[in-house]
Amino acid sequence: MSFDTPSKVKEILSKYDFKPMHRRGQNFIIDKNIIQKIIQQSQITPTDHILEIGPGLGVLTNELSAHAKRVLAVEIDKTIINILENEFDWPNVKLLKSDILKISNKEIAKHLGSKKYKLIANLPYQITSEVIAKFLKEDPKPEYIVIMVQREVGERMLEGAPHTNLLALMVEFYADAKKLFRVSKNSFYPMPKVESVVMELVPKAKTALRSSQESRFWELVKAGYRSKRKYLQNNLASHAKVSKSQLESAWRELGWDKKIRPENLCLKDWLALFDKLG
Repeated sequence: MSFDTPSKVKEILSKYDFKPMHRRGQNFIIDKNIIQKIIQQSQITPTDHILEIGPGLGVLTNELSAHAKRVLAVEIDKTIINILENEFDWPNVKLLKSDILKISNKEIAKHLGSKKYKLIANLPYQITSEVIAKFLKEDPKPEYIVIMVQREVGERMLEGAPHTNLLALMVEFYADAKKLFRVSKNSFYPMPKVESVVMELVPKAKTALRSSQESRFWELVKAGYRSKRKYLQNNLASHAKVSKSQLESAWRELGWDKKIRPENLCLKDWLALFDKLG
């Protein structure tokens, strides 16, 4: 059984009296060509352990099951879990009803039976940034990530100065990222209002800072982005734990214009500023 056409999706939704919820990003992938491209790009081997978030009606899950050793599919909706349990019989897939943001990576590794795993998923778009942050920052991290996200979000991940953003900085700090391919709205049912993109993220073995420094670094960056309309120095003076004199000294040493804004800085600039502020 594969729910890969609008008619099949309508049939199964009717059978279980289920209406997809927009707030949970329940737009189900129905394009087998896109699924095959994801599988090919992910270079899955028969020894791989895979985490899938939001399996939907199991179209991607089915293919992951056929190619990997073990799949953990985490789903928050009990009706979706019920559909998958009743309609499929996957010997190597574990369905877990849980909020992915409330389960630790250690628990995920325990369910998978391995600390080495890949994250491959069509992410619920409402939690994309939170999921990316979780799996780039929290150990054990995936070895490899292939995720389908809203096109706008995927493009934001790759933006640099003078239009950089918190998501792009975080992704660059923790991973090497690239866009793999775009996905049409027609590849989903119900059809979403936006196009999608499949992104590859390869977590770095080592980041630019010691782990003990990371929380202070991100406090500084977030303070800098607190108000986009203000100049960076004013934002930091208002929200960071640094004095005005420290900021002025750092600006002089770095040779920066006082009117510089947070989006004008690349990751290298933020690291240099963090170093100057101690």
